[in-house]
Amino acid sequence: MAEQAIRQRIREIAEDRSHGASELARLCLQIGADSALNHPAQDTEALLGTLLAQAAEMTATRPSMAPVHNLLARWGA
Repeated sequence: MAEQAIRQRIREIAEDRSHGASELARLCLQIGADSALNHPAQDTEALLGTLLAQAAEMTATRPSMAPVHNLLARWGA
């Protein structure tokens, strides 16, 4: 999945006003999984850095939604 597609999906999370926090948290994890499967990283550190940056970006899109923050924080730990 191209970086541009990932960014678009993160924007969709930020703009989504119809799904609840649990659903948005699951969507964030799906974005992370899709990114991990399709990222052209040359090594583990590069991939991990990209995934953690994306998780931080997704967390920042919905700071008031504890399930999004908590799930992504646990995922990145």
